[in-house]
Amino acid sequence: MKEQLIVTLTTWKARIGNIPAVLDTIFNQTLPPDFVVLNLATEEVIPEEVQAYIDSHRVEVNRVPDTKVYKKLIPTLNKYPEACVVAIDDDWLYPEGMLEEFMRIHKEHPDQPISGNRVFAFGTFFHCGCASLCKRSFYGKYLDWCDKGLMAACESDDTFYTWCALKNGYRYIHTDNLYYENMTPYHAVEAYTSNDTAPLISWFYLCGRHGNPNKRKLKIWRRSIEIFFKSCGRKIAGLFKKEAQ
Repeated sequence: MKEQLIVTLTTWKARIGNIPAVLDTIFNQTLPPDFVVLNLATEEVIPEEVQAYIDSHRVEVNRVPDTKVYKKLIPTLNKYPEACVVAIDDDWLYPEGMLEEFMRIHKEHPDQPISGNRVFAFGTFFHCGCASLCKRSFYGKYLDWCDKGLMAACESDDTFYTWCALKNGYRYIHTDNLYYENMTPYHAVEAYTSNDTAPLISWFYLCGRHGNPNKRKLKIWRRSIEIFFKSCGRKIAGLFKKEAQ
């Protein structure tokens, strides 16, 4: 039986106008998704032109509580637990072979989540919210406690998913053609900065609350994250280097 392929994302008022352009790059893939799930906060207003686009494409609008960036992926995984779900961001344009590449790697490694970047941190390749393939089973019970307390203390959703996968016994692998470096920024509102400590603070919080899923030394994965954000603060293409394992 063919696995369902779903693309999921969220957005907010500053970026919701990006949706038609971003999703055009998804529906024009060499392997298009079965449909797209757009998780929106209950109070989020959809502009008329965006609604017209949604009505004419395979986009399911799912109204959910405003769990910030966490609502991008968790509601979709819970609603479609057997599907292959590719999480994307609302401020990138995606290369046309991305989904086909993800599914090719998934067929070779059906029991592992797939990261869309080269960063090796926390004993695995780092979850990349702007391009990662996953399934509900990779995270287990840990998705159930995404509450306001966690959101306030764990600011990095990518760190949260990385930690959940490790805690549940899974490690991210990466695609042969890393997609973070092949994407094009589109009307981004916030820029990445080289001194962003959210991944480190989030990792400490998660390990303090529910335990460290591996014994990797702090200095190794700290350096990986620092390299990642330093790269994000400059031109993206061609800057990522595979971290030594």
